[in-house]
Amino acid sequence: MPTRTRIQQALPLHLTLAMLPLLASRTALQPWKSGSAHWNAPSPDSSPHSLHKLRNAWQELQSNPELAKAVEHEAEKRAAELLTGVYHYNNSTFERDVPDPPVVLRWGNARLLDYGASNAHAPVVFLIPSLINRYYILDLTRKLSFARYLREWGMRVFIADWGTPSTAERHFNCALYITEILAPMAEWIRANTQGRITYGGYCMGGLLALALAQIRPELVDNLALFATPWDFSATHFPRFTRDESATQDLKRYIHTRDTIPPEFIHMLFHYANPQAFQSKLREFATMDGRSAATLDFLAIEQWVNDGVAMTRGVAEDCLIDWAQQNLP
Repeated sequence: MPTRTRIQQALPLHLTLAMLPLLASRTALQPWKSGSAHWNAPSPDSSPHSLHKLRNAWQELQSNPELAKAVEHEAEKRAAELLTGVYHYNNSTFERDVPDPPVVLRWGNARLLDYGASNAHAPVVFLIPSLINRYYILDLTRKLSFARYLREWGMRVFIADWGTPSTAERHFNCALYITEILAPMAEWIRANTQGRITYGGYCMGGLLALALAQIRPELVDNLALFATPWDFSATHFPRFTRDESATQDLKRYIHTRDTIPPEFIHMLFHYANPQAFQSKLREFATMDGRSAATLDFLAIEQWVNDGVAMTRGVAEDCLIDWAQQNLP
């Protein structure tokens, strides 16, 4: 069972960016008041009359002495809510209330977990999580456990726990994780169970499951994919590099390390969606500390902050070949 985690991955970055609006609130309007700021039209097809009305409304708003006070007040309010949320989270006493299931196989630091079943003929489900997060998103608490839910419905559930990359896996990319670890796990399940096997791939684990089904179709009877990214060119997909130069900088950083620390991965997610961290912690600051929603939040955040390092090969696969070049 993992130890309780604190919000520590990229926390200085989170807090610095969160405080910037507060620090800037006193001076943010000065360029507009002085007339030095560039006016950007809302859209190319805006009518001259609408644009004129909008410009006049903005100039009238600038002349209102209450505007700067309102901006500063809102910035202070949001900063205080964020700091309160961080404080409450870091001082919580939440612990996961489920033990690890039995381990039936090990490869390096990777483990095959067996949740068991009520009978030998139970349908089998093999859950495959992401490589860069802990497996227990699928088994958070007694209340929030997809794995235990499936078992209660009469299925025999296995989960691939990738663990932290060991020395033996330092040279692995995603393909080697599939052929050297995932395939042997699947072979063991096939040899030691009866009936059809359903693979459930979560997040990037869905791409791993899909690849296994392509190269070893005799091991896979059914395939279900949950929250699996497949088209990284989608307009709503958050980007953490914007041009080829930034992509090359990221690639050079990857090649200087054997493993990419979880703090760096967390920073990339923050860059892609900088408001997510602040919004959830500000909301948490207002929650009843004894409510079920609070316990659910703490369970998920413990998982989020219990990150796993990437090998160099996996980082290049995911951050360059997938996210930038859309190879899937």
